[in-house]
Amino acid sequence: MDFICLDTNVVIEYLKNKKSASAQFILSARNKVKLCITSINLYELFFGPMYAGYDQEIEDIKSFILWVRVLPFDERAAEIAANIDSTLHKKGKRIDLRDIFIAATCIVFDAKIITYNVSHFKVISSETEYELIVMTPTEALKEYNKL
Repeated sequence: MDFICLDTNVVIEYLKNKKSASAQFILSARNKVKLCITSINLYELFFGPMYAGYDQEIEDIKSFILWVRVLPFDERAAEIAANIDSTLHKKGKRIDLRDIFIAATCIVFDAKIITYNVSHFKVISSETEYELIVMTPTEALKEYNKL
């Protein structure tokens, strides 16, 4: 069974709009694949509502993570992230460090990434030795509806 990592923007869309492409994918794939987020995504999800004091959003996130796996950013992911970041930095192709941490965690767990920031993650596959499968929620919905 595939690990599918949901990027922060996908989870936010799911939580805010149950008719969105993200929600359609998550609800249809939930019993077909192993849905996950990374510990970095979890940080991103909690930061905004905690900063703004949005208690209901915090509760929604806590409910969501009861049924998805949270993948840890560990020693192996840290080494891969440093390799990715240094390689991209040398090539002048910088991307957000949190996206690098998310990608490195997905590489460790051989997880596909579902995101609206496709270009942020595809640069890793095109400019480093690491392979990532990156899809939008709409692409993932088409792919996993075949199952």
